[in-house]
Amino acid sequence: MAVTTKEYTQSGSTVTYSFDFPYLKTEDVKVSLDGTNTTAFTFATATSIQLNSAPSAGVKVLIYRNTDVDTAKAVFSSGSSYRATDLNNNFDQSLYFSQEVADTSNPLVLALDQTSKIDGSVLYYSSSASKFKADTTQTLSTIVDGGSF
Repeated sequence: MAVTTKEYTQSGSTVTYSFDFPYLKTEDVKVSLDGTNTTAFTFATATSIQLNSAPSAGVKVLIYRNTDVDTAKAVFSSGSSYRATDLNNNFDQSLYFSQEVADTSNPLVLALDQTSKIDGSVLYYSSSASKFKADTTQTLSTIVDGGSF
């Protein structure tokens, strides 16, 4: 499985952290501090970020990739020439997204509370539990017939 994250625990005054996953554009690389995203960083090199200030000791620093898949990296039109670079970028865009979904360390992955999962239950997001759950009291027919969460 491809790794799309790199995690550190702050132990001193470190502000520069390296990562080894590929990305298409720098905007696809994200940083979170104890689960809260931050934009207070710059790229020191192509494979390392530098935080604007050092986090407190014990803070979890997570660098992860979130590939933009809203639009294709390259769009082709009838009669135009196809460049290998454009085709490879489009393929890499799809590949990176698939890797991100498969990487359980990536915060993009949706976790389901398996303890309440039964056949015929309704999947919903519990903001109080901060995870997805399966509701055992609602059924799909109840929601379709006007029931609510």
